[in-house]
Amino acid sequence: MEARAKKFYKPTHYAGRLYRSQLEARWARYFGLRGWVHYYEPRKVAMTYPRRNYVPDFGVRHPQGDMFWEAKPLYDLELGRDPRWILAVRKTGLPLTVSYGFPGWDKDFQTWAFVRDGSCVRWSQVANLVDGVDGDLLSPALRDAAYYRFEVNEPRAA
Repeated sequence: MEARAKKFYKPTHYAGRLYRSQLEARWARYFGLRGWVHYYEPRKVAMTYPRRNYVPDFGVRHPQGDMFWEAKPLYDLELGRDPRWILAVRKTGLPLTVSYGFPGWDKDFQTWAFVRDGSCVRWSQVANLVDGVDGDLLSPALRDAAYYRFEVNEPRAA
């Protein structure tokens, strides 16, 4: 997986920040256009198992409440769930949304959520967190973010 990620992800500049991929930059643009406060890689969640800490892609102040948000390419859907996602929800109490692909970009776009439900964590597909996904019709914010041209290389020094 690590070699695959390095091969396909393009570091992308947007709004003065370097994102690890264009997909993450698209989500950042969408969050901004919606007026949702968001933080890129907001905090490290310490893990003892598996022995890698977890850093969510975004912390988002969504109208439905604060949450973590992961932006994954559509081909990652076949890899399944990362066990650190469940542990992060248990440890922080915040829900985690995982979006595979981007609306308008990927026809098979899917959004899933991990939500703490008492002592267990539920994993379910959700449709109402991203506005304007209705067949081929996209909201202006989604359309703008889907077709925005990002700067892929380092910005030039002035």
